[in-house]
Amino acid sequence: MASAPRIIELPFSLKRLDRRAVAVVRQLRQAGYETYLVGGCVRDLLLGASPKDFDIATAATPQQVRRVFNRRARIIGRRFPIVHVRNGHEIFEIATFRAAPKKNKETKTLARDTNYGTVESDALRRDFTINALYLDPEKGKIYDWTDGITDLENRVIRSIGDPFIRFTEDPVRILRMIKFMRRLDFEAGDTELDAARELAPIVKEAAPARIADEVLRLMRTRCMAGVLADLLELKLLPTMLPEVSHWLQEDSNNYAVLSRRMAALDSMPWRNSPSSALLLAVLYGPMVEQEVMATSKYDFHTPQRAALSWLRGFQERAHMPRYTLADAKHILALQHRLDVEISPKKHGISPKAAGQLRRQLYLKDALRYCEIRLLASDRDTQLCQDWRNKLLPKAPPQR
Repeated sequence: MASAPRIIELPFSLKRLDRRAVAVVRQLRQAGYETYLVGGCVRDLLLGASPKDFDIATAATPQQVRRVFNRRARIIGRRFPIVHVRNGHEIFEIATFRAAPKKNKETKTLARDTNYGTVESDALRRDFTINALYLDPEKGKIYDWTDGITDLENRVIRSIGDPFIRFTEDPVRILRMIKFMRRLDFEAGDTELDAARELAPIVKEAAPARIADEVLRLMRTRCMAGVLADLLELKLLPTMLPEVSHWLQEDSNNYAVLSRRMAALDSMPWRNSPSSALLLAVLYGPMVEQEVMATSKYDFHTPQRAALSWLRGFQERAHMPRYTLADAKHILALQHRLDVEISPKKHGISPKAAGQLRRQLYLKDALRYCEIRLLASDRDTQLCQDWRNKLLPKAPPQR
């Protein structure tokens, strides 16, 4: 890695930057702290995409950041404390420059990472070169210590430093590599892929809630069918989703079923990011449907019990809100009333039950999942549209 950064003039207009994020950077600089826009937002801007968020890196410690912004700032995180700063309706994530961890004879997963440093040391502590770009919105320049711009041009994902060491320090970096491979359509280096395969078992050392969060992020990439193939090829599923991995091993056809569900999910024209409850329904739906159809003692509550038994393991690992688990359960259970082909007995939906369903927030997600199921099975989606016409409130006529 270069000791002096490569510096380039912005190849795009400053108008593409979020003005609120720029205001946060400016306020920290006025307080005397070196500060930049950093990471994914710079990468996406260089690729011609619109960033989802604008992260900020600064020389100020979390406590100093909080003093600058007072009540607008909140320190979060244990492993590496960061600050959330509110500006208008937006919340910006501000991280202090990090230094290299203290050297040990044996590389270990980092339980805490609070060695503060300089902008250069921070660049060398990031995961991949394409995420180690620093943008100065006042000078209109981008600083690159890791040759990330060249890797962007070559569409390559390359670890900063030895990937065996970097993945061991934080195993979730393996999952992030897969996400970038699929979302950006980049190739990972051979060394990075070899390290991911060898170190797959250590993913279990990461906090279960972090793994669960990454699973849901991967499902929002619109490339989850490919991600599923990567997770299998790199032998990550047994650690990340043990119950799903076990189900896939039970029958060679199960992978095709789940892969088609993921492909249908990827194809949906989302206006907003799909809810966690809907994503869990897509992930566990085939297992629930198989169990319901195979039961010898079916009653009205069988789908709910089956859904809960499959979802509980993920919930215990993820510590998700109870309402997310409840909504996912209801989304899955309702399918057996919407579609007689996946139910041993037709219960249907009475007019009274329809009135109650219309008040449920999960109803739209249940109908979206119904459409995903039908698409994945190459069935006519008119069934889903018919239920939408019956169950969703009608818009008032325009005057």
